[in-house]
Amino acid sequence: MRILGISGGFGHDAAACLLVDGKMIAAAEEERFTRIKTAPGSVPIQSTLYCLSAGKCELSDIDLVAVGWDPNLDPSAEYLPQTFWRFYSHEMWSRTRIPPFKYIPHHLAHARPLNSLDWGHMAKGS
Repeated sequence: MRILGISGGFGHDAAACLLVDGKMIAAAEEERFTRIKTAPGSVPIQSTLYCLSAGKCELSDIDLVAVGWDPNLDPSAEYLPQTFWRFYSHEMWSRTRIPPFKYIPHHLAHARPLNSLDWGHMAKGS
C-alpha cells in the first residue's frame, strides 16, 4: 500500500511523506523548495512531487492520502476542507484519479517515523 502523508495549507510547515507498505521512503518540507522559512500558507505540492520521484511512483499509484490533523479531535480545524480543495485542485491531479484521504491524529502522524505502527491497518479504519 502506498500512502502519501501531507500537512500544511494552513498555518505553517507544509510537508509530504511517502510510505510504501509501512516503510517511509521519502519526506520533505515545502520550505526546502519555496526557500521561504516554514512556507506559511503553502500546500505541499513540491514536497509531494519530490516524494513521488524519490519513491519512483506516480500519483496514480497512491492508495491513500493521510492528513496529519483530525478535525474530529480539534473543532478549530474548520480550514481543512479548503486545504484539500487547494491540494487536490492543483494541476498535478488533472490527469489522474484522486485517492481517498483519511485524517490521522496529529501527534500520531509525528510518531510514525519513530516506531513501527501498522499504517496499512490504520488506513483500513480497523
